[in-house]
Amino acid sequence: MNSNEFNNQLDNLNRTAKLFLDQQEATSFEESHQKLRQYRLHAEYRANSAANQIGLLTLINTASRFALGGVTVSGDLNVPMQVPYPRFQTLGEAAIALGAAPAEPDMLIPTVIFGEGKKEDPERMIRAIATGWSGGIAPVSASLPNATRPAIAPAAILSGAMAAAEGFALLSGNEPIAGRRIAGMSLWEPERIHNWFSDDVVGPDLIALPSDFWLLGLGHLGQAFLWTILMSPYQNPEDVHVLLQDFDDITGSTISTSILSSADMVGVRKTRAMARILDDAGFRTTVLERRFDGNFKRLPDDPAVLICCVDNKKARKVMERPGFPLILEAGIGQTKDDFRSLRFHSFPAKRRAHDLWRDERQKSGEITNRYTELSSQGLDPCGLARLANTAVGAPFVGAVAGPVIFSQLLRALHGRSIHAAIDLDLKTVTSRRMIPKPSENSMRLGFVRPVTHAELGIQPMLS
Repeated sequence: MNSNEFNNQLDNLNRTAKLFLDQQEATSFEESHQKLRQYRLHAEYRANSAANQIGLLTLINTASRFALGGVTVSGDLNVPMQVPYPRFQTLGEAAIALGAAPAEPDMLIPTVIFGEGKKEDPERMIRAIATGWSGGIAPVSASLPNATRPAIAPAAILSGAMAAAEGFALLSGNEPIAGRRIAGMSLWEPERIHNWFSDDVVGPDLIALPSDFWLLGLGHLGQAFLWTILMSPYQNPEDVHVLLQDFDDITGSTISTSILSSADMVGVRKTRAMARILDDAGFRTTVLERRFDGNFKRLPDDPAVLICCVDNKKARKVMERPGFPLILEAGIGQTKDDFRSLRFHSFPAKRRAHDLWRDERQKSGEITNRYTELSSQGLDPCGLARLANTAVGAPFVGAVAGPVIFSQLLRALHGRSIHAAIDLDLKTVTSRRMIPKPSENSMRLGFVRPVTHAELGIQPMLS
């Protein structure tokens, strides 16, 4: 394999398939992709509501990027769309456009249910749960109380993303507990580890949505954040301004983790592709195509909130220099051991960003040991180093991060303080850690009116 062939394959490498290379379960790019082609997932749509539609579309959008054997769906999808994006007439049209194919349920394929379970349901069924500000999953056989509060959009997204993560765990076969656990989180009270679906943690009805964002980084995390904006019930999207900053093009590899990217966007600047999607949905956008180096100042008319979704430590270190009143930053793991992890920070904080991200030099000795087969094909050390530094990624991690970040702004608009830090791993959600921030450090945020539950017809998933 010459260097041009290698670089082309790496640019098109599915980031989830990279896991098999790093775990030494595959010895070539093709073999790693072939393993994903054996992954299949099914969704069964049993109860129609806006929350169920959001959860289903999130599941399809994320799962279709790693379950390359196909994502199938059953149930009555010939129902009008109750969510603002994507703009299709029926749920079925949207599901197919995002990568699903209609099919009858197959007991041999892991299945996610949107609605009530049945006595005859097999064990490998996962139930997506969203109520109030809470989202998660449970075994179909689990006995849970009926929800009495409608689910907000971020909670519905959270349920679909976590269902995709659980589906991946079932398909990979590395977690005996997969499909047998109740796992989720209240975005209103993430400190509540257990009974996160109870009525006393569902949070208030939405009376406001954030209206101005400076979004830095339009890859895995950035697009997941935009998915949350697009799924949220903005009454007048034209009142919302999103500044999009990035300088990279979309590649084949981008598509595997970034849930607003598609094959027809390859070679297009991320800023322009995302601006087109937001513009079509009615939002106002500004595009900035340059590196974030801290050598500029935020102007009074610029968005007050910086959402930092880059994996570049140099950019993170200088986040505070431009003078944003509020910064929300998130990062995800990049290795075979931590790719399901998520860490969130907000600034200003006791520790400055510059102190949190100190320079760490790449350790070089071990990189060739993991890729002996590729090395034997004549791949040079530079190519092996680039492969080693390519992150393992799974789209459902970003799809969880989007609602987590967005809900922090919602909390601030509804009387709660923003957390200083949140640390969680989708492999063990109950082990998450939070650091609260004093409410006096909160700031005044721009907001707009949402469409009400009654206007959208949102119903709880467990009704």
